[in-house]
Order: sequence, then structure tokens, then C-alpha cells
Amino acid sequence: MNKLTQALLCSLLFVAIVSATDCGYYCTSCCDVLTNRLIDLENRVTVLENSKVKTISIASPIQNNIISSTTWTLLPGTTTNVEITRPSNLIANIHTVSHSDNLGTGAQAVDITGFLNGYLMSLGNPGTVAPTGLGIDHTLQWSTTPALNQQYLSPGNYTFDIRSRLRGSTANPGEVNNPGAVLFIVPL
Repeated sequence: MNKLTQALLCSLLFVAIVSATDCGYYCTSCCDVLTNRLIDLENRVTVLENSKVKTISIASPIQNNIISSTTWTLLPGTTTNVEITRPSNLIANIHTVSHSDNLGTGAQAVDITGFLNGYLMSLGNPGTVAPTGLGIDHTLQWSTTPALNQQYLSPGNYTFDIRSRLRGSTANPGEVNNPGAVLFIVPL
């Protein structure tokens, strides 16, 4: 219990004792009522503390992540553990700086997204070429590539990471720099 919660409980205890003037502060029934109210208050504060949105930040300073495969490649420095203590939604806001060397044809792209326990996170259409929420870069110039993913999670421990792949028919590699994410854990 944090100091703010302790101070709140002490203040409420003082108010309760001062207001119990009819028994001289020593009556068993007043003490039982006061104890039960304090236990109830502590339980309510615990529920409030556990219902807060929590965040996890992932920042990888690794440059020059060459992406030359059409299979999903783990980006170094982006793996983190996520502990879920009650049913929650995990929202992953992913950002990188990337480019694809498509020689002006637009036939190649660098895809970026989040994975949870080795499985692609998606807002929908996970079996398609471009699942909803995927970050896609079709440009030769460096550009910011965002991706947004969400998934419902039951209590447990999970491993989150960011992966990228090359999509297209050219043999030119893409590149991803500074991959990072903010994970929002929203209790339900």
C-alpha cells in the first residue's frame, strides 16, 4: 500500500473515531463497525489501484536492421515480458524509422508489427497479406512507420516483440532503425 493510501486511511480512521462520540470510543460494536468499514475501504482502494492503465515502454537504439527476408524477423532489443494480473486489453503502439529500396516501382514494402508469444498481433484479417494494424513502408526515403495492434489477454505472462519482413519481388533489402513501442495494459 502506498503512502497516499495509508494517509487516506489514517484520516478516515480519525474522522470515524471523532464521530463515534456516543460510546466513549470503547464500545465493541462501534469498533467492529469501524474495523469493517476500514477493511471495506482498503479493498476498494486496492481495486482502484489495480484498475489503472499500465504502460511498458520499449526503446531499441539499434540501427541498421537490414530486412531481406519475406518471413517475419525479430528486431533486436524489442523483446519484453508482459505480466497480466487480470483480464485486460493489450494495445501496442509501435513506431520505427524505415525505408524500402523499391527502385521507384512500389513493388516492395517493409512491414512492421507486434508479436505476442510468437504470434502476429492484429486488429483483424491476420491471414491476409496486410493484416489490419500493420505498419507498411513503400518509400525509398526514410519515413516514420507506425503500427497499432490490440489483443485481449487473460491473466498470465506473455512475451512481446517487434518483427519486420520484406514484402515484394525485388531483391533489394529494406532497413529498420530505432524500433520502439508503448504497450498499454487496460484492465477490463
